[in-house]
Amino acid sequence: MKIILKVLPILILVIQCKNVEKIDLQEIDWALTKESRDYIEYAKFIQNHPNSINFTKALSEYLFLRDGTSDFVGCERYNAKIEAIDNSKVLFNGYLKSIDSLRYFTLHYLINANGEMEVSSKLKYKVRIPQTTLFDSISKGKFEFQFYKKPFPVEYLQPILTEIRNGINDYKNYLSKEWYQTEYSELTNKKRIEIDELNNRRLVFFDFTDLEDKRFNPPPKYDFNEQQTEK
Repeated sequence: MKIILKVLPILILVIQCKNVEKIDLQEIDWALTKESRDYIEYAKFIQNHPNSINFTKALSEYLFLRDGTSDFVGCERYNAKIEAIDNSKVLFNGYLKSIDSLRYFTLHYLINANGEMEVSSKLKYKVRIPQTTLFDSISKGKFEFQFYKKPFPVEYLQPILTEIRNGINDYKNYLSKEWYQTEYSELTNKKRIEIDELNNRRLVFFDFTDLEDKRFNPPPKYDFNEQQTEK
């Protein structure tokens, strides 16, 4: 019992330190991202930190900067469209899924390029395997969110994006095992960074609401049940 009492404060301190490290990393990434005029950098920040307190600012800047970009490609045939149904379900490319299953279906979609068992070469593109002279193909797949009303349901989006982020991270681990026969977490920093760069641009957002003002203030607390009642 005495040993447990001695160890417990140490465990609590370790957990607190890890949480502080995560917060510090988010703040460092945000400090760098907010100086950028490239909308892609904001999508990368949202993908890596879907629960950040700077989520709304990042989404706002993404939409504002992207709308001012003349070479923006727009909708792509390889995007998996994500549509909210309620606080536990979404439509994933037209199929009803639970939010807690999105991690699995995200990985499945990326491995199979378009979610089908038969993978067409058109749904992948060739890349050099980081830190080698070899080449392989990876998925073109992205995950698309469309907004038709303001305020944007940020508190509802965050758990969805968290699961998708986790699925994308699983895909990074899948690539690591395929390419290096080892876990992503055990790779050198250079290899991890290059795998990140190949997969950190997988979120796409479209704002189909009022086009006059693309910058917005953080929305009030989102009450999904209340929204449903009003409808």
